[in-house]
Amino acid sequence: SAEFASPDDREITSVNGDHDKIYKDVKWFYTSGHMNIFPQNITKFFPNIVEVYIRDTKLTTVTKADLLPFGTKLRYLRLPYNKINAIEEGLFDANPNLESIALNSNKISFVADGVFDNLPKLHTLWLESNVCFPFDIHANFSYDADDDPAIVLRLIKRINGTCTNSQTK
Repeated sequence: SAEFASPDDREITSVNGDHDKIYKDVKWFYTSGHMNIFPQNITKFFPNIVEVYIRDTKLTTVTKADLLPFGTKLRYLRLPYNKINAIEEGLFDANPNLESIALNSNKISFVADGVFDNLPKLHTLWLESNVCFPFDIHANFSYDADDDPAIVLRLIKRINGTCTNSQTK
């Protein structure tokens, strides 16, 4: 487990658990509850993270700087049931190997045009229950396309015209 000084503190101050001295065996990071800001220092303690799962928090933003430390190792980004309100331009630029992104049940009202375009391995994308996508997205904007990656490509083209203008910011 990771510990923070307070819900507004970005820095992980310590970790607990039965792992190697530098936690090289840890592949995923999970937290929920009392967090207002995307945690920093995760890769300092866990250098081989491939999945980040943060749910049910007061998190309102995720930035390129937040995802940068995970680099090309990050495969799964799960941020459901938070209060994230936008998907900024270039958010995933440092994470081209993302295979699955879950941003469902947030407050997303803006999606930067082309933000998902350079993710060639992306096969799962969940966006339902957001301001931009208030309806049941399972039929329209949520796909697990292991058998047909073209489904996600079609989905991305649809998203690019849905929530990207300045009126929805």
